Parts: sequence; C-alpha cells; structure tokens
Amino acid sequence: MGRLALLSAAVVALAAIAAAPVAASAVERAPTCEDSEAALLQTQLRAPLAVAAAAVDPAVKMVTDLNPDLWFQMPQERRSQKCVNRRYDISKMPAVAVIIPYLHENVTLMQRLVGSLIANTPESLLQEILFVDDANEATTSYADILRRLHPKVKVHSNAERQGLTKAKVTGTEHTTAPVIVFMEPHCIANKQWVEPLLERLLQSRKRGVVPAIDD
Repeated sequence: MGRLALLSAAVVALAAIAAAPVAASAVERAPTCEDSEAALLQTQLRAPLAVAAAAVDPAVKMVTDLNPDLWFQMPQERRSQKCVNRRYDISKMPAVAVIIPYLHENVTLMQRLVGSLIANTPESLLQEILFVDDANEATTSYADILRRLHPKVKVHSNAERQGLTKAKVTGTEHTTAPVIVFMEPHCIANKQWVEPLLERLLQSRKRGVVPAIDD
C-alpha cells in the first residue's frame, strides 16, 4: 500500500497514491489563512530557544511531568488569530511517523524536539518518533538516552554510514505508519504543526506541500 509522505529540510510533504505511487507534479507554496480558508496550511517550526525561567506552558508542563529531559521552550505564537482559532477533525486523519536521521547532533536539542512533538501532536496522530542513528560514534549515538525519553521514541542504528538521503529511506523501511514525516533533529514543533499538513495532503494524494517555517 502506498503512503502519504511529508518530506523536507525541516518538513516538506509529498503524497503518493495508494497501491500506485506517483511523484507529485509540482510543489505548492503553502497558502496562509488569509489566502484561503479551505487551503489552510500554517505550520510553525523554529529552532530551540535557550532555557529561561519563564511561566511554563501547560503543554510543556505536561511533558516535563512525564520526563524532565523533555523540557522545551514553547515557540512564540506568530499565527494569525484565524489560524489560532481553527479547529480540525482529527478523527479522520491518519497517524504519522516522524523520522529523524542524525549524525553528530546535540542531544539536548533532540530531547527538546521530542518534548515538542509529544506536547504539540494529538496522541492519536503520532504513531512513533523514529531516530535513525547514521553510524554515530559511541559518544554521539545517544540511542539509550533517546529510547528512555518516551514509549513512542524508537532508534534504529545503521551499521555503516549512509548519508542523509539513504538514512531517510532506511527509516521508511522501519515503520508501518501511513504518513511519514522527515524532520531535522534540531527543530521545535509548534502547536497544531501537523493538522494543517494532513488536511492539505488528504485533499489530494498527488500534492506536494511546503509548510511555513519560523526562523
């Protein structure tokens, strides 16, 4: 069965027709809420912020209560009020696997990414977070640390270094999720990051979708 796939330097979505994968013919600019209500795609991913002694967002507190290592700074809300007020019927949306290849990355940033994904993704829409360890040395593998973060976190370790593109392909071979999201290990997923992407992809399985990225 074919899959919907979200691919990007941070996240870019490509969709394939079930049972007959077809490459997307073009990549669309993601319309803002003001462009069209029906064509909504407003995603906020931004680099992690330094830890600050500020009031903790309830979503951040939720993941911190599960594991203090999942602490992250909630990104500033930059969406229009129309986007903020938008509600989605997630009951009709498929679950995603977030695949994150990494090589010589900062484990603290990876922990914050996991925290933001757990806090800002509806539980029913997040099948798993799969890190692909691209043959890191023992000092930069962090496999055991990552696995202990949350039950949805998995780590696949490559025996030989494959490079970013092949590591992503390897990740797809280790998940059964109907939608695949490739993400960088130093991002922060903002509130409602995945719902608009899924809504746009489900409108057409031959569409490429590019989200809005902060910073």
